[in-house]
This record gives sequence, C-alpha cells and structure tokens, in this order.
Amino acid sequence: MLYSAAMNKQQAAAEIGIGVRTLERMIANNEIAAFEVPGKTRSVIDVPESEVERVKSQRSHPTQIARPAIAQPDATAPPAAIPPNLALEPRTWANLGEFLRQALDVDAGKKRKPAAPVESKLLLSLDDAAALGFSRGELLEAIHAKKLKAHKRRGWRIKRSDLDAYYRKL
Repeated sequence: MLYSAAMNKQQAAAEIGIGVRTLERMIANNEIAAFEVPGKTRSVIDVPESEVERVKSQRSHPTQIARPAIAQPDATAPPAAIPPNLALEPRTWANLGEFLRQALDVDAGKKRKPAAPVESKLLLSLDDAAALGFSRGELLEAIHAKKLKAHKRRGWRIKRSDLDAYYRKL
C-alpha cells in the first residue's frame, strides 16, 4: 500500500514532539505504521502524515494512567519523623554544618570492620597510625620532614617498624 504524503524519521519526530530514537522504538513496537523506501546506498524509513497526525492527537489527549509514577504526599498525614540523633531545631544555615557532621557520623558507623586489628598490622595507613595515638597532621609533617619513612600507594603507607623507630626518637 502506497501512502500519498510521508515524512522521514527526523521530520516526523519533530512534528510529534519526540526524539528520533523514541520514534524508532514506537515503530519497532508497532505503535506507529511506517514503510521502507529503498535508496541508492541504503533504505530510508518514512512515516505517513496520517500516522503522525494520529499520534499527535493521542499525545494531546492522553489516556488516564492507572496510578501516578510518583505518589503525591498525603496532605493529612503527619510529616515523617526525623531520627532523634539527626534532629536539630530549628534548621538554619548556621547549624546546617553540625547537622551534616551528625549525619556523616551516623553513616561512618556503618564502615566495614578491618580484617585484622591495627596492633597486629605490619603496614599501616595514616588512619591506622592515627588509631595508635598519633594525629594525621603530626604524621604528615614527620613524613614531609623525612623524619618518618613512608611510601605513597593509594595513600600513605608506613611500616610498623618505622613507626616504632619514630616513636622511640620522640
């Protein structure tokens, strides 16, 4: 069956107000009738103007959706309770930093436990060494001043023996 007037995919998609890929998907799902026109190097898919008008009219008069994709909040329901450990009143820009610190502290408790205790590790990260009583700043200063031997691999790594030697020199 030949159609009298037709548009290429780009023209049809622009006329309907959708993307070309969406139009191709609709053609593949048989939601829009289209036909193939052989060309010199490859065939071209054309969409009849009647199909374009039909789809445009359907899109301008959408059918009722069974349920909305995003549930609207119930105006009569009370607001969701904020966990007591995160409750800050009143919420202002002044105490937003404290609120975020508390939220991060709650999430920090969910970190994975180390496989071995820090005391038995032979190669320590800065956090591991800080857990033994040193501050991160103090360790970094000692590393940069060449008082503490360390290697940088995915963060600073310090041998336990080097940390003990540094401690004895203090």
